[in-house]
Amino acid sequence: MHKTSDHTHTDTQASEAPQGAAPFGTAQAPAYTQASVPATPQDGQFWKGALIGVGVALLISNDTVQKSLMKGASTLFSAAQAGVEEVKEKFEDIRAERDQSANPEAKK
Repeated sequence: MHKTSDHTHTDTQASEAPQGAAPFGTAQAPAYTQASVPATPQDGQFWKGALIGVGVALLISNDTVQKSLMKGASTLFSAAQAGVEEVKEKFEDIRAERDQSANPEAKK
């Protein structure tokens, strides 16, 4: 320890570590959360995940479900394409109006 005026200093800062923190120079074990610990067969989360996985596997392997999913995806894709085409048309209309207002003599 070094004594200077009325203050006492130590060579290491271990005594000044915040409460609950490891002193400088010492290793601290990482804190594990529930999410980082793998589920075990005795855990309710394990069985919930297993049942959901089995259900999804059965649905995906069912031909009727596959056809319905593909039909829905096709309908969604077609709707998205129609929306994109509509946006393109509006964009072209706005561009034409802008060009016409910028050059009113170019009317045909």
